[in-house]
Formats: sequence, structure tokens, C-alpha cells
Amino acid sequence: MTVILARKPISLLIFDMDGVLVSTSACHAQAYRELWNRLELTGPDYPNIAGRKTSEVVQEATAVLNPDESDVRKWVRFKQNRARDLIESTDICFPDTLESLERLSAHDVKLALGTAASPETAFYILDRYQIRDHFSIVLTAKDVNRGKPAPDIYRAIVERQNIAPDMCLVVEDSYSGIEAAISAGLPVVSVRTRIESNNPAFLASYADLSELLSTLQMAL
Repeated sequence: MTVILARKPISLLIFDMDGVLVSTSACHAQAYRELWNRLELTGPDYPNIAGRKTSEVVQEATAVLNPDESDVRKWVRFKQNRARDLIESTDICFPDTLESLERLSAHDVKLALGTAASPETAFYILDRYQIRDHFSIVLTAKDVNRGKPAPDIYRAIVERQNIAPDMCLVVEDSYSGIEAAISAGLPVVSVRTRIESNNPAFLASYADLSELLSTLQMAL
């Protein structure tokens, strides 16, 4: 089914996960802080790296230590495992996520997911809240060479779904994610963070998914 936003037909809604469907920012920020403390580094503030692949963030932040690849892999695993421990002990699902996805699926709106999370974390979250089946395709950090803000993950989704870019809409919450969508030639909106962009491909900012859905024209 095609939905309408601002007079624009949309055949595929592409969601980011962290910060859009689930509230994991505090968990990831804490895991990064613990890693930087272990390495006695002053790492980047989390808002500046939100939405990016862990491997790329760790590699950049630890470059001053001249680590070898095995060290970087070890540190990435530490951060990912620590974040997953925190996620597993917290109810991270936003209050409107389940209802919003169910409503979209009930109207046969095609949904996709493109996340910088590891596949282990992404599928744990999707299965924990029983929302994996809402998505026709799920791509994670391991499915692309470059993470956001590179456009790779969103380009890959569009190509695999064989839908014209101007018939898609990306739902993001971070600057890196918005930049990735725009670089992929896709229209994009933000939710929950009120982040905006002057680029014409950026359509609007919404308080949450409920507000976004209230603006979508769907046949009842």
C-alpha cells in the first residue's frame, strides 16, 4: 500500500532502530564511557557519534593508541557486549512503537529497518518485542562496508526492495542518519529529537511515531 505525506506518495517506510523504535541511547553512551575509561581516553560525546557503527567509532577514537586490528576488535566486542547487557536489563521500547508498527502493518504499508547495531543486538531487540515480522528487510552494521553517515545501508535497502528512491521515506533521529538518507537520495524525517536539516530532502520533524502516523494518509 502507498501512503501519503505532505502530498508525497510513499511505498516504503525505512526505520532506523536506536532512538526511533527503542530508547537505547543511555545504554550505548554508558558502554562507550566504560570503554574510554578503561583505555584512559577522552572519547567523543555520544550525541556526536549516535547512529554510527561501533567499529568505526572505536577505530577513530583509539587511533592515538596505535592499536593493531586485534585490539580494535577486542574493544568493539567489549562495547557491544556491555551495551547489550544494559539493554537486556532495561525496558527500552518507546510507548508508541508497538502500536505504530501494528497499525502500519495492518494497512499493508511496506516497512524496512536499517540500523548501525550489530546483528546480535538488532535481532535480540526485534525478537524481544516480537516486531521482526513487521519488516520486509532488516540490514545491520555487518551488511555494509561503511556505516552512517555514509549512504550504504539505505542504498542497499532501496536496491534490494527495488523501489524508486523518491517513493521511500526514512525515519531517523540522528544527524548521521539524516545525512546518510540524504546522501542516498532519500526523503527523510526525524522523530523524538527535533533534529532538522535545511536540505530539501528533509521533510519534517515529529515528536514521536504517533505524531508522524497522524500526518500519514492511510486508507481505513
